[in-house]
Amino acid sequence: MNQNINISAIRGSFIDFVADPFYYPELETIRYIHDGLMIISGGIIQELGNYEKLKPKYPEIPITSYPGMIILPGFIDIHIHYPFY
Repeated sequence: MNQNINISAIRGSFIDFVADPFYYPELETIRYIHDGLMIISGGIIQELGNYEKLKPKYPEIPITSYPGMIILPGFIDIHIHYPFY
């Protein structure tokens, strides 16, 4: 049985938060990864980082790519309210 059966990967540009902006300067709390890879197992994010560094660790995992998109991992319902005039 393939041990990677419940593991998937997403490739794209990512923005995530590495610290609480309430306690640290805002620019130190946000991380942007232009070409990133997110490894997911059982619906839980296991790893997130640069594609070139992570890909060799997971050579057989299928990757879904989202070129030209920004992915915000961890958010369940990320949306924008637009004021209608």
